[in-house]
Amino acid sequence: MKANEYREVHVTPLVGGIVKEVPVVLGDHVKRGQALAIIFSSELAEAETQYVSYLAELEAEHKKLERTQNLLKLGAASQQEEEEVAATHAAHESHVRAALEKLKLPRASDRQIAALKQAEQIIPIWLCLPPIGGVVLTRNAISVWL
Repeated sequence: MKANEYREVHVTPLVGGIVKEVPVVLGDHVKRGQALAIIFSSELAEAETQYVSYLAELEAEHKKLERTQNLLKLGAASQQEEEEVAATHAAHESHVRAALEKLKLPRASDRQIAALKQAEQIIPIWLCLPPIGGVVLTRNAISVWL
């Protein structure tokens, strides 16, 4: 039986890295979203670290903005100081949004991104997932055991 070329999908990883595991073999029936390969990615580690770092900076800057706004109400800070802190806060918000988009490019799930906020350790593992279910016809990745 010949494969239907119109329904054939080539699944390509969206991050570079080391293939840690390939849990499927030729002929396996796979479902949409089932892991075809598990990849350790230093690119993803860098993006996750940057996102977590920017979140921490934004949180600190948010507290500073609130303090400055309170001091302004009391007359203990100038309008210029408040504007400078607000501008820095806005810049940090922009960095967080950019880092978040960088994570979403390789299709990091919302659950994975939310877990980063709670995580004590970055785990740069990316799952190569098929967009549709089907049968594995070719397998061009092999596991690397370190």
